[in-house]
Amino acid sequence: AQVPSAGRWLALCLVIGLGVLAKQMMLVFPLLMFLFAATQKEHRHLLRRPGFWLCILGALSFMTPVVLWNIKHDWITAKHTAEHFNAEEGSRLSDALQFPVIQAAMYSILSWGLVITVLFSAIRRWASLDGRARYLVWFSAPGLAFVALMVLRQHVNENWPAVYYVAAFVLAGGLAPAKWIKPALWTGAVMTLLLHLVVPLADKTGIPAEKLGDMRGWSESGRAIGEHLAKVPRPEQTFIYVLGHRHAASQLAFHLPEHPRVYRWNRHPYPESQYEIWPSAADKLGWDAFIVEPLTGESKDPNRPLEFFVRRNFESVEPLGQVEIPLGAEAVRRFNLFLGRNMLRYPESKDAQIAADPKLQRRYEEKETPTPP
Repeated sequence: AQVPSAGRWLALCLVIGLGVLAKQMMLVFPLLMFLFAATQKEHRHLLRRPGFWLCILGALSFMTPVVLWNIKHDWITAKHTAEHFNAEEGSRLSDALQFPVIQAAMYSILSWGLVITVLFSAIRRWASLDGRARYLVWFSAPGLAFVALMVLRQHVNENWPAVYYVAAFVLAGGLAPAKWIKPALWTGAVMTLLLHLVVPLADKTGIPAEKLGDMRGWSESGRAIGEHLAKVPRPEQTFIYVLGHRHAASQLAFHLPEHPRVYRWNRHPYPESQYEIWPSAADKLGWDAFIVEPLTGESKDPNRPLEFFVRRNFESVEPLGQVEIPLGAEAVRRFNLFLGRNMLRYPESKDAQIAADPKLQRRYEEKETPTPP
């Protein structure tokens, strides 16, 4: 059997190493490499080659900065990853049945059906497959099967199995009958076009589309909020501070006029997003803050005052009004806007502020508890 050259091992090492820095799922690649070599007699000799192990060790060494950072931050990445396997809420039967339908819609019905059919056919004809086809099956079928089992016990995001479809589509292109390929490609192209039209059509027609809710209306939101932002008294010394989920901060960073720098308040003491890793606004003492609070979750009440652990860090806070963006089918996205004047302290997380001053918990409860009529 052909032995890869040192240059090929090095190239593979770099690809996997850069891959694991981009996406954690790439860590599955070395494991599948080992399983493929260990189970295929004609390729088992690779396990005796120093290049194989040096490639894997070299690729994993790219994770050194990530591991060192996690050691200093209580292994927050590991905890976040572990949450993906939390089955406390379980999986409803409707979710489990809906998952393959969504997968088919994402990859187009014929293309997805072609891939799944070819995978089943390849597994059934395993003994007659050559090494290349077996390699592609190893890098697709086990992962897809694992995700399918996960769907039966917990919620699974639709994009999680995407990494396993890469090898599956290559396999389908090589093993599927030629007469199937062209219809699948055309169907995929049409489905892709239609999916790109779903968002504007849903907005125009008012068709209810719950899963599109987070995607719609952000251009309008950015323009409407930008009108208020343009009126702040000290524009050169005003930073944008967004509460709530990181999605709101990300969308506004893109859709606000001129794409300004956006900061996010995290109520938790551990990082929840890239905004807690990027530089904060802690160096902007004395500045004003244009504060955007999406009215979702516990902040749905439009009359709810600004979060206590944010407002206490400014000399004064004044409401600037509310923005409402219709999303169709009676759905509305709402924001409360505030101007925090003269930042006295950078608003740390709720727990950090209470740890620094335990009396704040009682003051918070007194201020947030409604007065009996």
